[in-house]
Amino acid sequence: MNTRLSRGFTLLETLVATGILVVASVGIASVLTSSIETNVFNRQKAVAFFLLSQKIEQFKTTPISLSEWTSGGDLNTNSPAAGYYDVVTDASQTYLRVWKISGVDTKTLQVVVCAVRRNRWIELIRASTMVGRKW
Repeated sequence: MNTRLSRGFTLLETLVATGILVVASVGIASVLTSSIETNVFNRQKAVAFFLLSQKIEQFKTTPISLSEWTSGGDLNTNSPAAGYYDVVTDASQTYLRVWKISGVDTKTLQVVVCAVRRNRWIELIRASTMVGRKW
């Protein structure tokens, strides 16, 4: 009777199999982590697009003669101009919307939406539109 076949796996075979499993597990974990980060960023971009659209629509429905259209503001997210920014918080994220209005008869509206990432504001989306008085 062959005793080698009845002994099972050797220690070396077990170590090699364990090493292969560890390498495969690390690869899967890194892909999973990257996938989660991409998912979070894409969700932030989608919310930012909605917030940007909402702010532009708000201005489009406001008559240009009202004080909301007063020229001013700044797109600096580190120190936004008073009256030209707002902070929006959803279930898991805080967003900063800043806007700048320029022009006299024809107004130019610029809006930037940012989110907090790694303890600082990161710009997610920016848009600009022009509005004039109706003749």
